[in-house]
Amino acid sequence: MLRANKKKKLFKAMLNNFICENILTQNNVWAIIDVQHLLGLYSYYHRIEPDYIAHIIAQFNTKYNVNVLDALKSV
Repeated sequence: MLRANKKKKLFKAMLNNFICENILTQNNVWAIIDVQHLLGLYSYYHRIEPDYIAHIIAQFNTKYNVNVLDALKSV
């Protein structure tokens, strides 16, 4: 069983991979089921730790100059 800290790290890594592979290169390599899984994880963590998730999303928005949530929902 993974600890909560590891799960949050995996979520950050998945989000980073999604941004790099789908948004920046515009290849749309992720299947819709994978995007839905990522959205589900976002919803879960947003319910449990909204401040942490808001910080992560803001961090990725400024780092890559994109709106991560809009990009996730538009796929």
